[in-house]
Amino acid sequence: MINFRALTLAIALSGVAGASQAAVVYYNTYVTGADLGTTNVAKVELTDSGSNTIFKISNTLAAYPAGFINQLGLDYVGSALSALGFGNFSGVAPLSISTNSAPPPGNPYNVVIDWNTSNAGGGIHRLNPGEDTAFTVFNANTWDFNFANGVTQIHVNATANGNSTKYTTPVAPVPLPAAGLMLIGGLAGLAALKRRRKQTQVAAVA
Repeated sequence: MINFRALTLAIALSGVAGASQAAVVYYNTYVTGADLGTTNVAKVELTDSGSNTIFKISNTLAAYPAGFINQLGLDYVGSALSALGFGNFSGVAPLSISTNSAPPPGNPYNVVIDWNTSNAGGGIHRLNPGEDTAFTVFNANTWDFNFANGVTQIHVNATANGNSTKYTTPVAPVPLPAAGLMLIGGLAGLAALKRRRKQTQVAAVA
C-alpha cells in the first residue's frame, strides 16, 4: 500500500531542499554608450535566505577582457528603503552601496553599487570578466526588486576602443525556483495517482 502522507512529505522536502535560488537575471539589452549588440555583459543571481536576499553579480563580458563593471543600479520597490542593510561580502568587494529615495534624472534606480575603477596593479581591484561579487541585502526579498526593462542598469567601462556602455534586462524574472515547479508538478502527479487508485478500488467493488 502506498503511504500517501509520507509521499507528500517527501515531495515537499525535495522542493524545500533546492528552493533557495529565486531568480537569475541577465543584462543583455543595450541602453546607452557603446552598443555591443545583444550580449550578456553581466549576470545577477538572487537567493532568498529568510527575510534577506543574497546577490551575486558576475562579469560575463568575456569578449572584452579589459571591460570591467563599475556600477549596478537596482530599483527597490519594497516597503522601507531606509530599512535595507548590506553585508557578508565575498569576491570583489564593492567600493560602496548607497540608497537614494529620490534618484536623479536618467537614473531610474534607488540602490547603487559602485566598484573600483582604479588601474593600479593592472586593474586587479576591478570587477573584471570572469569575476564576481556577492553580498547580502538585509530586510529584503527577491520580489522587492524591480528588474523590468530599462529600470535596472549596469555600467561597464573599457569596452571596445576604451568606451563604456550601459545595459539592462529584457524582462523581469519570475521569482519561482525550479524546485517550486517540481513541487507543483509532483503534487499534481500525486493527485492523479490518488484518482487512479480510487477508480481502481471502485472498479474492484463493482
